[in-house]
Amino acid sequence: MPVGDNTTTEVYNHDIVFIADNLTRFVVEAWKSSSAGTSGVSDFDKDRFNSYLDAIDAAHDHVLGQPGLDLPETHPTAWPIEPFPIELATTDVESEEINHLIRMFAVCWDELVHGQSSRVGSGLNEFDSARLRSYVEKARKFLSDYVARTAPLDVPESSPKEKHSGPGNRGLNPSS
Repeated sequence: MPVGDNTTTEVYNHDIVFIADNLTRFVVEAWKSSSAGTSGVSDFDKDRFNSYLDAIDAAHDHVLGQPGLDLPETHPTAWPIEPFPIELATTDVESEEINHLIRMFAVCWDELVHGQSSRVGSGLNEFDSARLRSYVEKARKFLSDYVARTAPLDVPESSPKEKHSGPGNRGLNPSS
């Protein structure tokens, strides 16, 4: 399936749901970040993005640290999965760095949700595990090796070029 094809709405592995839902949430956070509307990434957002990568590593470690499950009565159970917000991955914001980070999360989500592990009841096979680790490491190196060295850029002639992604959600609706 092509990257960004978000037609998959269910998987058979509840651990994949856990990790994929986190990836989806982090994409929304990156797209709505204050850095999305600039030509750089703030130190606050760098720290925030690194904490998201830490959370993915923690979820990954948790999944790998659990015993294998024998699920004769419950597998295959189709678990609903939050669709990847492909419109966010294909709608650029001002920050090229945020756009690239979102695309990395999109590829990681796609590979995980459509990988072999998504068809078993729980856990990750060694290939999907290695793939997830490599995506997180790539994103981490992008933040430390590229973003930290180049951002922000002074680009007065070409910035702003995109609309801002808009304000963040204000929490729970008090009227509901």
